[in-house]
Amino acid sequence: MATMAVSKTSREEMFPAEWTTELLKSMEKPLVAARDMGDELATESMDIIVSALDKNAGNYDAACKQIKEIMDKKFGATWHVILGEGFGFEVTHQKGNMIYVYYMGNRAVLLYKC
Repeated sequence: MATMAVSKTSREEMFPAEWTTELLKSMEKPLVAARDMGDELATESMDIIVSALDKNAGNYDAACKQIKEIMDKKFGATWHVILGEGFGFEVTHQKGNMIYVYYMGNRAVLLYKC
């Protein structure tokens, strides 16, 4: 029976540093996974989401509260915010008022009005 030696390769050897840098840079921008809203509202919503997450790094409750309060004030009640890692969803929302965004890798934000 023949045997085959498998060499262990480090991540640094497999992937050039430039790739890692580019990947990390791409994760700094919000990635829209799904949306049912116009361009202007989507852009403003993403700005609010990014600002809240950056300001409240690691504090999901504070970020959710800030996003909801700003959206309710600017666009009328009632907005809902779900923020976390690794969740699925099925919601009923007001037509034209839903966005699902990934930010900084695996953090996801579901923002919708109903």
